[in-house]
Amino acid sequence: MFSKQVTDSKTFQWFDERLEIQAISDDITSKYVPPHVNIFYCLGGITLVCFLIQFATGFCMTFYYKPNVAEAFTSVEYIITKSASAG
Repeated sequence: MFSKQVTDSKTFQWFDERLEIQAISDDITSKYVPPHVNIFYCLGGITLVCFLIQFATGFCMTFYYKPNVAEAFTSVEYIITKSASAG
């Protein structure tokens, strides 16, 4: 699946030793995909992933967000600028 130039790189070999990228990609590409599978067929899974991401980020926000009128703006400002997840 990967080109020879990619598989010969030291970075690819480092990841492949630890994660077995080549074996995983060979396994994925060897599967048969029925012709009726398209983006509309996958919407349930995509929706589930989006919901899980929203749930996880909402759970993390409960540690920092203060939902009252006096402190709401300052708590959002803190999340954006100074919290551990601010980057």
